[in-house]
Amino acid sequence: MPMTYDCAMMIPLHEMCSGRFKYVSDILYIHNLDTPLNDHKVDATLQSNLEIIIRNMKKYQPLTESRSGWLDQYETSRADVIIFSRDNPEELKLFIQSMYDNLYSLGTVNVLYTVTDANFQQAYDEVAHHFASVYFIKVGDSNFKSVTLQTIANTAHEHIIFMDNNQLINKLIHLPTCMRWIEQTQAYAYYLNSDVCTTDNNLDYVELIDAVNVWQLGDNASSVNDHVLDLVLYKKADLYPLFKNLAFNSPSQLRTQLKQSTPVGSFGLYSRMS
Repeated sequence: MPMTYDCAMMIPLHEMCSGRFKYVSDILYIHNLDTPLNDHKVDATLQSNLEIIIRNMKKYQPLTESRSGWLDQYETSRADVIIFSRDNPEELKLFIQSMYDNLYSLGTVNVLYTVTDANFQQAYDEVAHHFASVYFIKVGDSNFKSVTLQTIANTAHEHIIFMDNNQLINKLIHLPTCMRWIEQTQAYAYYLNSDVCTTDNNLDYVELIDAVNVWQLGDNASSVNDHVLDLVLYKKADLYPLFKNLAFNSPSQLRTQLKQSTPVGSFGLYSRMS
């Protein structure tokens, strides 16, 4: 079908929902009526004829099972974020922007940053001013663990994303779907940066469903174990008691401790689509 595919999708959806629908407040799409590429400007006659054909096709039967409240999870399912940064405000700024551009359903974003050179402080202040909704907390070796624990405790949602290396996010990631998979499978972690998984030839995984892959954590042959703080989604209830028993005063020490403390028998998830 050369055009009118939006009509071909929406009409069956209306027929199947049979009046059951929910208003989504987020702006998901802005239609540009001025572009000459619009169907009605390219060939209005063809557009009209295709719509007639679509509307005269056999109707879909309404779904009998109610989906009332099904979309509510997308209003409440959010993941908080804790970012570690050390003397790197410029990369941090780029990462935060890529995060807001590509992660759907973010909660509170926290930056725990360390400066060893006073010249970096002004740059961090500028990044904090640019992202006014992000919480910036200056930390040092003496209080890194206590501040990290307090930040975790203060998060409002059940899932937390940790990020340490500021690698830019270049793919859209739907966090409610990832969180739903963690809960349904009881996985320990969801690796949102699928590149660290797909490039590891030693990763022994199996496909679960819908391009979601699962593997046993703790396999020393896999380099994925080194990425426990690189855009990884965890359940808050799993991590907080674990962190309390770890000895660390920097992100690098936390990475090592967390890697060595992976629960026996746990497994991780990643999606080829994320």
